[in-house]
Amino acid sequence: MRDILIAYRHWLGFGRARVVALPLPLLRLLLRLGDVAGYIGYVTSARSTSLEQLRYDTVVDGTEFAAACGRVKGFKETLSTWPATLQDRIHARSFFAVPLLQVNTA
Repeated sequence: MRDILIAYRHWLGFGRARVVALPLPLLRLLLRLGDVAGYIGYVTSARSTSLEQLRYDTVVDGTEFAAACGRVKGFKETLSTWPATLQDRIHARSFFAVPLLQVNTA
């Protein structure tokens, strides 16, 4: 996950990533809060199911996929193919503010 974060920040043109290692019990608590947010209607990927999926070691041989699709690019190569846009940068900067900006008009 750290390498993905660093690659995305580089792609977006942001400064060096600050990586904080959370103790597993604290991470589980925060993801449970994400579960609660989902139950009350806020859709988030920060849920306990995400942690369960990360625990699986899913390494596969991509030879057949590459043969069927042609040349398959790696993650960093794909990012370098499409430069980040202003919209990408704004979305990344405002992502965590969205729940605070949402207004329930019902």
